[in-house]
Amino acid sequence: MSLSKFIDSKIQRCIENGELDNLKGEGKPIDLEPGVNSEYWMANKILKNAGFVPEWIDLKKEIQKEMEELDEKLEDYQEYLKNLSERSDKTKGMKNIVNVYKRYKGEYFQAIEDLNTKIKKYNTVVPIISLQKYYLDVEKWQGKFEVVEKVYLKIINME
Repeated sequence: MSLSKFIDSKIQRCIENGELDNLKGEGKPIDLEPGVNSEYWMANKILKNAGFVPEWIDLKKEIQKEMEELDEKLEDYQEYLKNLSERSDKTKGMKNIVNVYKRYKGEYFQAIEDLNTKIKKYNTVVPIISLQKYYLDVEKWQGKFEVVEKVYLKIINME
């Protein structure tokens, strides 16, 4: 007896004995998730129920989080310059601004480089090409950094 005939006979016997009556979801259509290949729906459902998350979904979340952190780095730098501009003794802060500038700028552009590396990895594992992400435009992000810097350097008359 072939495997498929054996399985069919077992299923038929269960149906005749009422073992498949009143099962959860009986009479309802199978809920296939959008975008999931119907051939793999059961495997995907089992993996999902077991808490497995595909690598590309984790990467997508990490990229989003790091994009927010990149904006926070810029806000932190902006806050530092704002506080410096409000100090009565600006000369003490001015001595430190070059070091702080180098640190923030280095961290900021390293974060952009790291994000682009992560985006590259994401684009290689994401299953649908339309879900791929664009790389960060370094010049655009550099412009954001320089705008914040120019505004506050003018405030503290360092430019």
